[in-house]
This record gives sequence, structure tokens and C-alpha cells, in this order.
Amino acid sequence: MDSKTIPENHVRVIFQDSKNRYWVGTANSGLCIIDPLTMKVKKLFVNDPNDASSLPANSIWRIIEDKNNTIWIATYGGGICKIDDKQQNYKFITYQHRKNDTTSLSNNFCTTVFCDSKNRIWVGSIDGLNLLNADNQTFTVFRNNIEDTTSLSNNRIYSILEDHNGNVWIGTKGGLNKYLGNGKFQQFTVDNYDLPNNVIMGILEDSQNNLWLTTNRGLCKFNPATFETRTYDVKDGLQSNEFLVGTFYKTSDGMFIVGGINGFNAFYPEKIKPNPNIPSVVITDFMISNKSVRTDTNIAEKKYLFLNHKQNDLTFKFVAIDYILPEKNQYAYMLEGYDTEWIYCKYQRYAKYTNLPPGKYIFHVKGSNNDLVWNENGTQIDIYIKPALWQTLGFKIGVIFFVLFSILFAAWLRMRILKKQKRILEEEVARQTKEIREQKEEIEQQNAVLQQQKEEIETQRDEIEEQRKIAVEQRDIIAKHKKDIEDSIIYAKNIQTAALPTNKFLQILFDDFFILFRPRDIVSGDFYWASQKDGKLIAVAADCTGHGVPGAFMSMLGISFLNKIVNEKGIVEADKILNRMRNNVIHALNQTVDGVSKDGMDLALCVIDNDKQIIEFAGANNPLYFIRNEELTEYKAQKMPIAIYDDMKPFKKIIIEYQKGDVIYLFSDGFADQFGGPKGKKFKYANLKKLLLKIVNLPMKEQKEHLNETIERWMAYPDKYSPKGENHSQIDDIIIFGIRL
Repeated sequence: MDSKTIPENHVRVIFQDSKNRYWVGTANSGLCIIDPLTMKVKKLFVNDPNDASSLPANSIWRIIEDKNNTIWIATYGGGICKIDDKQQNYKFITYQHRKNDTTSLSNNFCTTVFCDSKNRIWVGSIDGLNLLNADNQTFTVFRNNIEDTTSLSNNRIYSILEDHNGNVWIGTKGGLNKYLGNGKFQQFTVDNYDLPNNVIMGILEDSQNNLWLTTNRGLCKFNPATFETRTYDVKDGLQSNEFLVGTFYKTSDGMFIVGGINGFNAFYPEKIKPNPNIPSVVITDFMISNKSVRTDTNIAEKKYLFLNHKQNDLTFKFVAIDYILPEKNQYAYMLEGYDTEWIYCKYQRYAKYTNLPPGKYIFHVKGSNNDLVWNENGTQIDIYIKPALWQTLGFKIGVIFFVLFSILFAAWLRMRILKKQKRILEEEVARQTKEIREQKEEIEQQNAVLQQQKEEIETQRDEIEEQRKIAVEQRDIIAKHKKDIEDSIIYAKNIQTAALPTNKFLQILFDDFFILFRPRDIVSGDFYWASQKDGKLIAVAADCTGHGVPGAFMSMLGISFLNKIVNEKGIVEADKILNRMRNNVIHALNQTVDGVSKDGMDLALCVIDNDKQIIEFAGANNPLYFIRNEELTEYKAQKMPIAIYDDMKPFKKIIIEYQKGDVIYLFSDGFADQFGGPKGKKFKYANLKKLLLKIVNLPMKEQKEHLNETIERWMAYPDKYSPKGENHSQIDDIIIFGIRL
């Protein structure tokens, strides 16, 4: 490489400081200073792992100069740094994330750094916004809290700007934010404001105090005072609707330069004038029940419509006549007598009403041009829907008179019936009185019989008491047998626990991990296993057929086979381990294709080679989740168990390259298949993926606690199928094995 040229062609940032030095930051090859006279590289800085005062990383994303003329640099992977260039020694003072230190930088992958008018240093990263406290050189970290609408809208920061009033604005992957002080933010997103997209790549302020936002769906002009927006896209002359991170700049004379995937645009925002033309608005079509109606005059000139009661399903089509960008013309309509306010339908050019009651209406429609200059007068048409006979006032009065007559006649008829019923009732009372006397005599005779039956019942009671004593003795015997069985199962649990890898052994193998292990019963059909052989780490999460005692027997077989295959035979290739496991299970259980025994296990297995930074994955029905930079990749398993199977094929391995900080998860189906929640449904794999993405940046110990608390809350809802309304119980064993590489 020529030492007088920049180290690579992928340049992310160019900055001219107060000393007229040109700083050039590259994507992967470090930082250099360019001599403005010769345009040659004067000084090149790269990361030296053995020198703490060197550049912390070679990927440079942003360079600024604070009020004290100190140069600050945001790096992607090494945090931020400032340069001490006294006597031109160029020492880099670095600020990085420190584990378990909440006052350190939130993340080392920094996307931007900014100095405000108070000489405060703001740092944006892929995991939060940071504000440097100059007094003690610590950071205040701001992150999104989904339960707090005054928190940051998203943790991935792309841009920071201070406006003319000293307000700090932050562009994120999840919307625009205005810092209100005391850790509070005002969020602006597509959900509550008319932004084209939530991905805010860059922010610039023009001379009229408007903010210009580069997004993934166009360039948005945003008025912070009124919250009005105007979005420009390729139809307005943009090179693309999609802009890139960091490609925005305001020149000294106020020109904006914004870059996207197809080039860049340069413009003076003050010279972009709105379209002043007020468009004419006309009705182009009138439809009844979705069929166009031919009127005696053109519908655009029609002033009145007279309809019968069946013609109450109406559609009006309309257009605003302005041809600069007609597809961006917008509309609003209102049916006076039916609607209480204008309906703003944006680009929709029709209005539809169904089942309109008879009456008088006025249909109003207004429109705007592409720059929202409205014709507030618009156009209108009067509508009269004639009522049917039964809807007229005379018909309703006649119905009222008929109802009143019917009520009076019914009252007269009711009185006659009551008199007749009174006579019948008196006769019935006399008859029943006679029957009661006869029944009294019969009851006295029955009392004598009951006294005799009482004596017989007392005798039977004594016999039942003897039988109860026998039942109590049998219950005590059964309880003793139950306790003996439970003691045996607990002893079996101790044996199973002893066969599993100890936490101390796992800490030797893995720097950062967790295991969420929740048996449904005392002993488990799920198990985990890990070992080290020939410099490689092997990790397994398995789900055996059944749970409880039968599943535990299978898990002990699985652990025994893994110890034999890996630790004794020295087999460390993922596919060969599974193939050998299947052969051992088939042989041990005497399984045949036509046989009854189909017991086996589903499992996910990883062989981790830290020297080559690769993972070999092989799975039997259970997949592997791999997360890097908050993106989850699912590596699917082969659809067959570790057992006899109708269509058995050799297991194959998948090779995965990993980077430090990547996270993998091995698991059974217990977590995703657990019933619960407000609707009593399964948790499902989609929700498990979202949960893992949400907690992936937490320490592994906290991830385990979060997963356990989540499934506890999920099961805490009442089970609608439980006769006593009890909460959901655990239906299967649960195992999740998480490893940070």
C-alpha cells in the first residue's frame, strides 16, 4: 500500500478541523490526516491491540470538534475516543462499554458523536443514547422502555442535531425524538405523526427552522412548531427513496447534500417553493349500489339528486384538477346531515355511504394540490331520499291509533278472563282443602312407618362406622405406599442430577452461558449435556419421549451414549455424533420399522471450534437460534428423531461462522408449547423469538431470570378448562441452553 494515499477507497467520513487539517475515516482501515497542500496522507492511525493509547477500532463512523478544539471520533466496535495531540504525539483517550458498569458507554458499536452548544458530548450507538458527564467522565445512558412513552423510541441511534433553540433531536431506527431534559423524550413516529418512515437516517435544519429528515421512504420536511410534514420522493426528483446512514451535510452557504443508494441530491431548501395553484374540484361519477347512474345532465354540473328509499347505497367519485403531481393530490369529504366533521381520505378519490335513512343531505368535497394547497370551497350536490309509505308521518300516526285500540281491547278481554279464573279458583280451593284433610290422616300413618325405619337406619349406621374404620386403615396403607414411591422417584432425581454436567464444569467450558431447566415432574425427560474434546466444545439440549419416570430413563440412556461417543470414542463431528446416537438407541431398544417401540429423543447439538470461530450444528427435529446484532437466524433441524423412523436419512451438519459476542440458543419444545396467557393459547415459537431478541443484550444470568419470569406469568392466567378455575399447570419439561460466544 502507498503510504501517501488513503488505506482504502471506502471512506465513511471527511472532516476539516479548526487547524485546517483534513481527517479521513475509513470503513475498515483506520483514520488518516491529509495535508491540504499536497493532498497526501500526512499521518495514518490504526488500532494496535498492545497499545491502549492507539485508535480503539479501525471502522470510523463520525468525526467532530468540540468547543475546546478537541477532536472526537465514533468507531464501530471500539467505542469513542478523543485525541490528545499536544506536541503532536496523537494519544487517543478511549471511552468504552464496561460489563456491569451502568455509568460506562452503553455499547462499543457507535454510529455518531455530537457536541451541543453547551459543549456536552452526545454519543449514539446500536444500543442506546449516551451523554458524557464532563465532571466525572461517566455516561448517562438513555434507552427505550416499552412501558414508558416518554423514553427513547428505539435504542439504535443514527443521527443527532441541535436546533436554533438549543433543542437536541435524535434520529433512531424507531422514529424521531426531542430531548425534553431529565431523561424524558417526546416521540415522533408514523403511529402518531405523518412521517413517511420510522428510520431517521439524518437530520438537518434550514434557515426557516424546519427539520429535514432522511428516511427509508423519502425526504421529509418537518415543522417542529406545527408538526406539519411534507414528504418528497423519487417523483419529486430524489435519486432514491432510501437514504444511507451519515450521508447528510449542510454547507456554509446553506446548501443541503443528502446521499442515498443511487447517488446524492444537493439543493437549497429555501428555493423549494410550494405549488401555489388552487385546484378545481369536480364530481366525476355517481353510483347507486356500485353501478354508475346516468343523469339528465353531467354529474359535475348536477346540483340536485332526487332518490327513492331503496336508492340509499351511494358512491361519489371526484378529482382535483392540478397536473403537476396529480397522484399526490389529496381529498376530504362530508355528507352534511349524516357526517359531523370532514373525512380526510388523503389520496382516495371516492366516498361511499350505505343504508342512508330518508332525508335531505348535502355532499361536500374539497381537494388539494401536491403541496397541500386546498380548495376549501370545493364542490357540492344536494340529495333528497324520499321515504317509503311506512316511513311517512301519516302512516306512523295510524299505527299509533291501532296500537292504542288494541291495548284497550286487550284490557277489556283480560278483565273477563280474570273473573272467570276467580270462580274457577274458588272451586279449586274447596277441592284442595278436602284433599289436605285426607293427606293429613295418611301422613300420620306414614309417621309410624318412619319411626320403624329410623330404628333400622340406626342399625345400618353402626355397620357403616365399622366399614369407615376399615377404609381409614386402607387409606393409611395407600399413603405409605405413595410416600415410598415418591421417595424412590426423588432418589432417581438425585441420580439424574448427578449425571448432568455440574455448573462448575460448565463454567470451565463456557465464559458466559445459562441453562433454564424446568422438569414438569420430579424427574425430567429433557436433559442438557456438554463436554470438551480435542480443543472443541460440545453442547446439547435434548427432549426425550415422554416425561417423568419414562422420560428420565431415556435421558439417562442419552447421557450415557453421549459420554461413550464423545468422551470415549473421541467423535467430535456433529453429524457423526447424531448418527452414532441413533444407532445406539435403535440397538438398545431393539427397534424395528414395524415394531411397537418408537421411543427416542429430539435434540439440538453444537460443536464449537473457538480456534476457527465456527460452529457445527446438527439437529433432530429441534432447531438452533443464532443472534448477531439483534438479528435472529434460525438453523432448522432435520425432520426425524434419534430413533427408528420410516424415512431415515443420514444426519447432516451445518457450518456456521461466528463472531465474538454472538449468542446461540438450544432448546426443547416445552417453552413454546406451554399453554397460558389471557386466551389460554400456546406461547409459540414466534413469541419465543421476539422474547430472545428483546433480552439478547442482557447478561446471560438475567436472560435466564427473564425467561423464567415470563413463563411463570404466562401460566399464572386461569385455565378456562379447569373445573376449579385454577391457573395453567406446566404441561411438559422445559430446557433452554444459551451461550454467548
